Amino acid sequence: MRKIIAIIAGLLLGSCDDPYKDQVFRAYDEQPVGEWLAGQPEFSMWVAMLRKVNLYNAMNLGNGQFTCFVADNTAVETYLREKTDYDSVEEMPADEIDFLLRYHIISGAKMASANLMLKLSLPTLTGDYLTAGINIDTQRRYIDNGEDKEPSFLVRKDIDLSNGVIHTLDKPLEPLTQSVWDIISGNPSYSIFAGAVESCGLGEWLDNTYRTIGETTIRENKTVLVVSDEVFRSRGINSLDDLKAWFGGGDPADKESDLYQFMLYHMMDKLNGYAELTTFPSGYKSMTIYSCSEIKGISVLDTGSSIDFNPQAGAESFRIVEARRDIPAKNGYVHEIDNLGVLPETMAHYVVVWEPTDKVEFQAVPFYRSEKGEGDGAQKYSLIENGLDVPGIRWEAIPETKAEVWYHSEYVGNGRYLYSDALYWNMGDIGWLEVDIPVLPAGTYTFTIEKSNDADYGGKCNILWDDVAMGNDRNFVNGDNVGSWGNRTLLSEETHTVRFTVGSTGGICGFDRITFVPVEE
Repeated sequence: MRKIIAIIAGLLLGSCDDPYKDQVFRAYDEQPVGEWLAGQPEFSMWVAMLRKVNLYNAMNLGNGQFTCFVADNTAVETYLREKTDYDSVEEMPADEIDFLLRYHIISGAKMASANLMLKLSLPTLTGDYLTAGINIDTQRRYIDNGEDKEPSFLVRKDIDLSNGVIHTLDKPLEPLTQSVWDIISGNPSYSIFAGAVESCGLGEWLDNTYRTIGETTIRENKTVLVVSDEVFRSRGINSLDDLKAWFGGGDPADKESDLYQFMLYHMMDKLNGYAELTTFPSGYKSMTIYSCSEIKGISVLDTGSSIDFNPQAGAESFRIVEARRDIPAKNGYVHEIDNLGVLPETMAHYVVVWEPTDKVEFQAVPFYRSEKGEGDGAQKYSLIENGLDVPGIRWEAIPETKAEVWYHSEYVGNGRYLYSDALYWNMGDIGWLEVDIPVLPAGTYTFTIEKSNDADYGGKCNILWDDVAMGNDRNFVNGDNVGSWGNRTLLSEETHTVRFTVGSTGGICGFDRITFVPVEE
């Protein structure tokens, strides 16, 4: 078990004292990051590296908002001696320095040390997301360097500068090199689970870091809920053969087999740290989240003392092991769970928030889920012009040339849009757009939709749920931002489709998300 763990920021701040609370660092409001570092002799090697790869001037841009992690000369010298084959910064190839430094820089926000917890909200300049935490024994904050590696601890923090904030480290960060599959296959405690991954033919996918969509290469992140050999043994499963037999035998590589579906249920095609898995919709303490399984979602409940997954399953419910969560890889996260995590017989009747843009393919958009603030301009990316085919989204217009479908990025109404993005379309006078909704828990729901905010050009649509009309035409204009479809009872767990057909007038339509709010019967 890892001694150092990341714990939820809310619990941390409520129960732990900050060791730096009495230490105040001066704010150098008129100095940018580069100039300040250049004025500190103990960071001369770091500045030399910045200059060697032409990053020094970038760190002096007046309009930048950077979060920079840096290490002093002693730490850099130790890093060179213990982690590289070079005796000096001058010997290091420029490309290695460039990657190392970019791994230490986050652009777009000044992140205070109090917010350095779990997966950080923005990536580094290399596209990696850092994972932060605190040592429960010393209360020292750190950045995780990966499985079986010592983290880099903050020495000084919150050095506020005109274009960024600096946090100094006791040693440089080590860029993650292990894939999710490396972590699982390399841990002897996960031998049965790893064997099942291989038998199902999923190892290569878990190992991949990049994927090409059209002409764009994206990071292909994954999240895995891994089961340890100890948990398997507690259920009488002592080997891969036992696991196959437990699921009734057959070919594990058959995508319809129970074992294959069991494995998919433990995998997500997103970068979901513990924070993402346990952040509930506003006002709720329960929710449904989704893995790669198309059969079942995962029910999540905040009991007040713990976060339980599939609590409705009784003895088959599970939790994430506190000391084995947020294990970072170069292409995702591994979380160890304390039970098998079998597909439950039924999903709990919990709230579901579904976004059409929450799909891997949208990552090909250059400004996908970029942060937006009030006053920032809207951006659009045409799915048709760029040939971006997104599974589960279909449309038709007559004539075909009238069809417009795009990824819309905009700050809307005090942050109404999650991630400031939405799916927009205009089908002219005749046409429709249809989206697939994942399997929903059975029960009665009120359906609400966060619609477009374009007052000048908003159109109308008739909305069909599984080919059944949901009332009259709906406006997609300002002032009608949250539309309710009323209540509907779902008698079984299954996937659904929602179709938006052109109403009495054409025009721009769009929505950010659909929320399925449980109604107590």
